[in-house]
Amino acid sequence: MPAQGQQITVDGRTLRLTNLDKVLFAETGATKGEMLHYYSEIAPLLLPQLRRRPCTRKRWPEGAGGSGRELVFFTKNLDSGTPDWVPRVRVEHSDRPVDYPVVADVATLTWLAQLAAVELHVPQWRFDDDDTPGHPDRLVLDLDPGPGVGLTECALVARSARDLLAEIGLSSVPVTSGSKGIHLYAALDGERTSDEASDLARQIAGVLQKMHPDLVIAVMRRSERVGKVFIDWSQNNAAKTTIAPYSLRGRGRPRVAAPRTWEELDDPDLTQLELAEVLERAATMDDPMAALLDERPTRPQRPSRPQRPEPVEGRSSGRPTRPQRPSRPQRPEPVEGRSPDPTADTEQAPSPLPALSPMMATSPRGRTAAFTETGDWVFEMKWDGVRAVVAVDADGAQLTSRRGLAMSATYPELARDLAALAGRRVVLDGEVVALDEQGRPSFERLQHRINLTRPSDITRAMTSTPVQLLLFDLLVLDGEPVVDRPLEERRTALEELVQGTAGLGARVQVPPVLGQDFDTAMEVSRGLGGEGLVAKRCGSRYTPGVRSEQWLKVKNIRTQDVVVVGWTEGRNGRTGEIGALVLAVQGEDGLHYVGKVGSGFSQRSLREAAGLLEPLARSDAPVGDIPRADAAGVHWVDPLLVGEVHYMDWTDVRRLRHPTWRGWRPDVLPEDVRAEQPLP
Repeated sequence: MPAQGQQITVDGRTLRLTNLDKVLFAETGATKGEMLHYYSEIAPLLLPQLRRRPCTRKRWPEGAGGSGRELVFFTKNLDSGTPDWVPRVRVEHSDRPVDYPVVADVATLTWLAQLAAVELHVPQWRFDDDDTPGHPDRLVLDLDPGPGVGLTECALVARSARDLLAEIGLSSVPVTSGSKGIHLYAALDGERTSDEASDLARQIAGVLQKMHPDLVIAVMRRSERVGKVFIDWSQNNAAKTTIAPYSLRGRGRPRVAAPRTWEELDDPDLTQLELAEVLERAATMDDPMAALLDERPTRPQRPSRPQRPEPVEGRSSGRPTRPQRPSRPQRPEPVEGRSPDPTADTEQAPSPLPALSPMMATSPRGRTAAFTETGDWVFEMKWDGVRAVVAVDADGAQLTSRRGLAMSATYPELARDLAALAGRRVVLDGEVVALDEQGRPSFERLQHRINLTRPSDITRAMTSTPVQLLLFDLLVLDGEPVVDRPLEERRTALEELVQGTAGLGARVQVPPVLGQDFDTAMEVSRGLGGEGLVAKRCGSRYTPGVRSEQWLKVKNIRTQDVVVVGWTEGRNGRTGEIGALVLAVQGEDGLHYVGKVGSGFSQRSLREAAGLLEPLARSDAPVGDIPRADAAGVHWVDPLLVGEVHYMDWTDVRRLRHPTWRGWRPDVLPEDVRAEQPLP
């Protein structure tokens, strides 16, 4: 039977549309007609992204089902059947010249969609007025999550990349790619060559890898991407292309490479957007990509309820309208010579575990007397390690730091042990610790594990610096959140879970509570050389992501998180090395200078500090209240790294008295660093 269709006129061009009810997105049943409708409605926002760029197409003539076995064509050259009104330009490749279409109008866009060109890919450069390739007018970073990480981690890296780009005067826009990750675009002034743009992107990727060594990888080796976000900077090469913003993706669902706002990236439930969602956004909000364009597009009107096109005799005018979805979407017919897909398993997959941020404790600010006057508190040891939220399901165990960084690759032995809980589908809260010779948690010893990235180094450190996971709370049990249950119920369920799971191993433990007597608990903590106590109010619920007064931390020793804002050169035995780090904490009006730390460093830690700080160099001070004498000779750095120090007290002018370096805190955000004790 010949394919039914309709003849239409778009921008004065006559096109025949066929097979409008053909399912192109197998998981949802979205049809070719719906794709045509989408591209016609989104054209005011999409065409500026394609303007004067050679367009490479990915075609799915039999539809995309997500199985990876569909018939797909990656098409560059125009064939002899191309209408003569389609704009084109020739590009000389090393092996042959190629005639590309240039998508300048809705008619060309509709013609490509009729050919089932689902994806539209373009380079970062445009043709000049004389049809010669120009310098790139934009830079793109492709943030691709490896196994064990997802959009949340990509969003964290994107925000860091945004800040780096802003420091060199480049504004940027995130685009959820419609696949797995995020594309980050920044406008260029056209002065850089493609090689220079690629080099800039490579440098940015390298800095991000140093800033987030346990989350970011900037090299191509796939074997190193587990638990990390790979930053592909190579798409700025003149020969490379990237899917255009607002283009559909050839997947089982009609997802879109969708420009987003930075506020949206803060959403913990960030997801890829689909066709209908993008049309709704286009009708109600401004185009995020407009900030990077030299001409702003007109916002499309809200699409009216589409009607099924009637069979056409002759021709009609206007844009194609989207047909209603067939009542029962049919499986695309198998392509000749290819086997049809096997019947999919219809059993509904379990819902993903929620991504929860840890609940944080506050300082009691002199209120410890209340602990001895009431019986409302229970006391636990304050462990000297790195906080970890653990999610375990059928895909394995994922450890995440309190600032959202992936940690599974850093502590693979813990991830392997925790896999024994896969059948229970749980989210747990705890602390990764390394024990010293006396069996006490040692933050200094844990430093040998925190910043390792190479698998060979991690394997060696598993023997030289073993770690344990001390669990103290249960957030999800058997797929159901339990954060609203009282503290005592969660604790009992946690102990039963760990004790009743065979094969969990000795590295994963639930340490005992210290009772409800404050003085006795503090005596035990001091006797064990512990950092202090965490007091938890009896019956309290778990509030993810909140610094709550239901948990109070009482320290035996004074420690303080600090933001590193600069460094000074060493003298005598440290000539040619770092002499001291310049420190700050957050105040009501930004960062405040709190002194320098020059003791507590080993040769290894000095080398590590130099490597971390070198790419963050800047010319001006990020703090405004440092005395001129203290600022002399300081090499300033961007305030992105957090460390921890011991100290004796605060001076009258709000400086740390006799601070000693303890180590880096990659799990703490600079904006969260405030004075632990009341300042004078």
